[in-house]
Amino acid sequence: MFRFITFLISKSPKVSFLSLLFLYSFSAKAQTLTSKQIWDTLDVIDYNAGITGTQKLELFYSWEKKMYSLKKPADSVLAKVFNKIGKYESIVSNDYEKAIFYTHKAFAINNSRTKGASKLYAIYGALNLGYYYDAINDFNNAIIYNDSCVFLAEKFHDCEYEIMDARLVNSYIYFRIGNYEKCISESTIGLHTAKIISDSIYIMKLLNQRSQALMSYEKLSESQLDIMQVLMIAEKKKYETELKIKKEKIHQKSMIK
Repeated sequence: MFRFITFLISKSPKVSFLSLLFLYSFSAKAQTLTSKQIWDTLDVIDYNAGITGTQKLELFYSWEKKMYSLKKPADSVLAKVFNKIGKYESIVSNDYEKAIFYTHKAFAINNSRTKGASKLYAIYGALNLGYYYDAINDFNNAIIYNDSCVFLAEKFHDCEYEIMDARLVNSYIYFRIGNYEKCISESTIGLHTAKIISDSIYIMKLLNQRSQALMSYEKLSESQLDIMQVLMIAEKKKYETELKIKKEKIHQKSMIK
């Protein structure tokens, strides 16, 4: 029955708040919920477009209480509840202190050797903490957690975007505090990753950040080279987009009989 309810709700892009409350009240009576069922329910709430952020936050707080009442272990599922609360405290309330508090709890679980912890989600938690600390101008802690994100992510495959995001945020922090040398270093290392996966958007972002630091560092010629690279990539992307649109129009005409 639980699986059928979550299946129906997951297939609808917009589900009413009452429907989700029904799902919660139904599951709240079940003492044998599996970790997979709880995990899926949290995703149903998070990705549903039919309820507000405030309503989602209320549901995630309800799940926090439920996890304790069910005496569920401190594993990645409980950490996910904490992460969701942190996410929506930052989005809905702009309460970064609470966002940091809950995300810290999630990170502590996932970065431990506890059975059921998830090092992959520790990466996401560290990246979120870096963002939250940056938002309140606590640059030291932001850098620490972005560095932790990179350290953990380098042990995984397919975590290049988390690495680049952490490098990009750190480079911008170093730029703002006037440490242009570190800004250039972070941008350059991030660029290496972006070039490996051939992501032109991140290449442009990191080049742009490095060019600003180089200019402030009075290395004008090197800054101009970075700017020229950005312009060349942007022009190439514009040409590729225009070519794609042109090909699509030709294809559409050829379909007309």
